[in-house]
Amino acid sequence: MRRAIGLLVLVLVAVGCGGSGGGGAAGGGGGELPPLSAAWFGSGYDQGNLGVTGRAADFKAGTPIVAVGTLLRARNPDEVSITISTGGSVRKTLPPTAGSGQTYVVDLTPLGLGPGGYLISFVDKAGKQLASGSFNVKP
Repeated sequence: MRRAIGLLVLVLVAVGCGGSGGGGAAGGGGGELPPLSAAWFGSGYDQGNLGVTGRAADFKAGTPIVAVGTLLRARNPDEVSITISTGGSVRKTLPPTAGSGQTYVVDLTPLGLGPGGYLISFVDKAGKQLASGSFNVKP
């Protein structure tokens, strides 16, 4: 049984990483959606499909930064929070800016993140990681 569940998870991850080129939400939109259990970063997000726009892994300090995470399964918005970590420590925990179901967005711009590497994790109430990704801020 454990093997079957593991195989199912691998298939779901492979499908999530498939070659559709992003933007795969119903109704379409201009942004790209990350694969399951991943977070992508960009300068904004599409309000139609919640996909990330201006996707990047490196940002200049002071520029807009948003994170879009795709969870393995749908969650209620009140069950999801986002942790911002740097240097191995959680520096801040935020509620989602937008989202529902499997896709959530957080606007990191108001934090004024300084130069460094950041890990963003979408977590449940117990602190279990649901999706994550990292990016760098350069001076």
